[in-house]
Amino acid sequence: MINLTKAEQTDEVIAAREALDNYCTLALRFVCGYSQEFNLEGYTEALESLDGYRTAAAMAAWLSNGCSVDSFADHYYGEWDSEQDFAENLVDECSMLDAMPENLKHYFDYEALARDLFINDYTFLNGFVFSNC
Repeated sequence: MINLTKAEQTDEVIAAREALDNYCTLALRFVCGYSQEFNLEGYTEALESLDGYRTAAAMAAWLSNGCSVDSFADHYYGEWDSEQDFAENLVDECSMLDAMPENLKHYFDYEALARDLFINDYTFLNGFVFSNC
């Protein structure tokens, strides 16, 4: 833990202070109470596991759900417009309907599948999908 106002001004410290000044949700998760102490190592590890702003937003959603940084990569399934969009993609990627005749495929109920998937297996947080532990 370090105090960002008193720490040596390395690139990491400057970036963390800038993120906090802009109320970055991810950075705010690494502030320790009211003490002005900051978990720079944890924040840096979290950023290294990300590949851009949208993934940082996903990490923030994951952490806000009470989950750990370490488990993020194993449970993150990307950004989706809806639970149903995710379900449709899952069906396509897994070729679930390949054995079904073409004239019957349009009867498949993606909405019901999405509802069932998100009861136990997946979580939809702020537009991001995560598998449940």
